[in-house]
Amino acid sequence: MTFASANLQGVPWELVTKSYRQYLEDRSHDHLHEYATDFFDFAANHALMFPARFRKSSSGSKRIERQTPVVQSIIKDAAYTTEADAAKKEQFLRGKLNDREAAVRAAKFIANADQADVDGAIARFSSEVVAEFRADVYFQRFVPDGCIGQLALIGIIGVYKEGFSELDPSGIVFAGYGNKDFFPAVRVYRTYGLYWESFSSRKRMRERSATRIRPTMSPWRRPR
Repeated sequence: MTFASANLQGVPWELVTKSYRQYLEDRSHDHLHEYATDFFDFAANHALMFPARFRKSSSGSKRIERQTPVVQSIIKDAAYTTEADAAKKEQFLRGKLNDREAAVRAAKFIANADQADVDGAIARFSSEVVAEFRADVYFQRFVPDGCIGQLALIGIIGVYKEGFSELDPSGIVFAGYGNKDFFPAVRVYRTYGLYWESFSSRKRMRERSATRIRPTMSPWRRPR
């Protein structure tokens, strides 16, 4: 069963699950959670459903789309539009970006993301994201080059923060039991999709802790 969005980054959940069934064939796992882990590994490494080229182009365009309104709200401010001095305009813009960065850093992490994810993304992809913003005509016109780095930083951190992430939340439920499970159980995962191909080998999909059904037993009675 799935919930929230009916697709995973544009690919219908039905297609992903049916493909996994064909991949699984007659193999089985000892525990229910192992099916979930295997499923996420399968989807994250499926080159046809989620090609690396799509992941990189999709994430890049979403980062730019997400930051455009941020810049628009600043440059439409009367204090910015009426200022004739270019240096003071840049100073005003930096002040607003500082406020935005503080808000992003203070926000809660999505799912099981943590500061290690943010630090790793900044270290690996800052130069790539800065290049994306510098290549965009809109930012070339309205954002001083000296502010591009901070704007890119805000975009990277925001990927992992509630209220700022452009990742579409969705979810999938695994129900049943493995070969060594005594009772059926339910495991619920909220996913945020694949982001940056280099992360797929480590995190793959964002997933929350499972919710289990506690089994109860009662004596059987013969009907009268």
